[in-house]
Amino acid sequence: MFRPVAARTGDRVQVGGGSTLSTQGKASWCKSQGVGTYLKTAKDVRYKGRTARLRTEAHWDEKALGAAWDVAKGDRVTVWRTKKTYEMYEKHRYIKNPSGGKRGCHDTANWYEANVMDHIQTSAVRLRKNGTHSHAVRVCVTTNRGKAKCQPKWFVDGKR
Repeated sequence: MFRPVAARTGDRVQVGGGSTLSTQGKASWCKSQGVGTYLKTAKDVRYKGRTARLRTEAHWDEKALGAAWDVAKGDRVTVWRTKKTYEMYEKHRYIKNPSGGKRGCHDTANWYEANVMDHIQTSAVRLRKNGTHSHAVRVCVTTNRGKAKCQPKWFVDGKR
């Protein structure tokens, strides 16, 4: 059973190249995973023995979350979502540099998640705004030493 841990208001997350971005509190936009099934969406991120994956809902396609495996205590997985929405095409697409800012929702591995489950998972973020526009999302994994690696491109859902 996965135990999502909400981001705390004011948390700072390191994102590639040493920059940090503030995460928002769970009450503002990190949502429950619900009962939906989540499928692998984009290419996995592998970093220092950890594997992170972006997953989106299979049926309603309204939420996305981040998951990581082979984790150590203190590792963090973050699902990032752009504030701006992008037009959806028939198939999904990827964008390199989104504009308009972003927000992160994360989980940090505790002892049990690292040593027994060997898995962590974030709360979900809203993916689609409506039937024609979607937020771009990506996942990052941060080691317990503070180094991070993110998917190089952001996923924009397609109409299906």
